[in-house]
Amino acid sequence: MQFDMLNLGTEETLARYTLGRAECELLMEAASALREARFPGLLDKLPRHFGDEELVEAVGAEAAEQVVALIELEGAFHHALHMFPGGHAHD
Repeated sequence: MQFDMLNLGTEETLARYTLGRAECELLMEAASALREARFPGLLDKLPRHFGDEELVEAVGAEAAEQVVALIELEGAFHHALHMFPGGHAHD
């Protein structure tokens, strides 16, 4: 399986690396930890389904872009886990 590490899935992808299931899970957790380190408790402060306005109100416009990028990175690795045989369980 191939997974684009940078500029995921675009023509501008800068690096390609083949990842296993455990590596995808590790990187998903790392993205989550990075989000939490940069923006402690942010997801606890926002409603479960939030939009741009709520996010900008919580962290400001510039930081909101960073939050979205980290959430998208975390989501990309999470999505990759579902593509492996056996999928990915949600506890």
